[in-house]
Amino acid sequence: MDYQQMRDEITSLCKAQLDRYPMAQPVDILKVLYQGEFGPGHLISDVAKSREFLELEYAEMQAGPDECIEPIGFGFCRLHLNAMDKPGVSMETFFRIFELSAMSHYGSQEGFAQKVAILKELLAEVPDNAVLFRHSEVFREAYRPAYRVVKEEYCRHLALLAKIDVALNENRPIIVAIDGDAASGKTTLACRLHLIYNCNVIHMDHFFLTPGQRTPRRLAEPGGNVDHERFNKEVLMPLVAQRTFAYRPFDCQTWDFGNEITIAPNRLTIVEGCYSHHPALTDAYDVKVFLDVNHDEQMRRIILRNSPEMVEKFRDIWIPMEKKYFSAFDIEQKADLVF
Repeated sequence: MDYQQMRDEITSLCKAQLDRYPMAQPVDILKVLYQGEFGPGHLISDVAKSREFLELEYAEMQAGPDECIEPIGFGFCRLHLNAMDKPGVSMETFFRIFELSAMSHYGSQEGFAQKVAILKELLAEVPDNAVLFRHSEVFREAYRPAYRVVKEEYCRHLALLAKIDVALNENRPIIVAIDGDAASGKTTLACRLHLIYNCNVIHMDHFFLTPGQRTPRRLAEPGGNVDHERFNKEVLMPLVAQRTFAYRPFDCQTWDFGNEITIAPNRLTIVEGCYSHHPALTDAYDVKVFLDVNHDEQMRRIILRNSPEMVEKFRDIWIPMEKKYFSAFDIEQKADLVF
């Protein structure tokens, strides 16, 4: 982020903070910049004690703000404890995303110093003796802040985390299927869920058609690009039966099957990839998620991670096939959650 971009973001952040907290003092703006640089990492030196403190603080909460999520810029949000009943995320999941945010982010004194220098340009006064780790007494008295800072990426899908937590609370295994546009973030979301829940993740890319199956008739079928028959037999049936199973992924690069993958029963399994919501498969799922992305951003991501030849195939072959499948089976409309 260059100087002007950072200045613009800090200007917008200052306005948002003062609109939300009219009695905020310079030190309170300083604190939010500190959180935007270092995230929550400075708060977790002892995981067990940090979780215990969170649970005690949550138990004493009264009604809070209307919105649980407060964006604070630079890829972070505040999750307000006294509004956590609104998304319905469990305390276990809440703490886990707080912990993961702390474990995966490290700011720098140089980065913070740059933010402070810009803030000094924008505010008339920032006291040199400000205590960076606490809100001002004026702020604390007026707003009774109670929140945790987490990475914004975990806040985007709180509704999904809540659905998963509700289902897991019923003490039964569940299957979540993530479908959507190419480059919409399906694999990334599945990886985040694995970090939060230590769940199984199964990729639909492992079940694309082999060369012998790629007949004109099969490829003309909406959703026919994936071997949903094999996926149902080798994955979904044993998943539903809670049995250990194994399958060999098909590799579209080598046009051959790879080494066997063994999957043991787990309380949560994520199926990710386009065509995962094929009508032949959906009866097995507890939650269906669809990820959308606008065309310009989709192509930007595809270009970043693929050769020109592959980009052409995405644009001319694979994306049109996906769109045909989405339209034929109303995939987005039938999803439980759309992001």
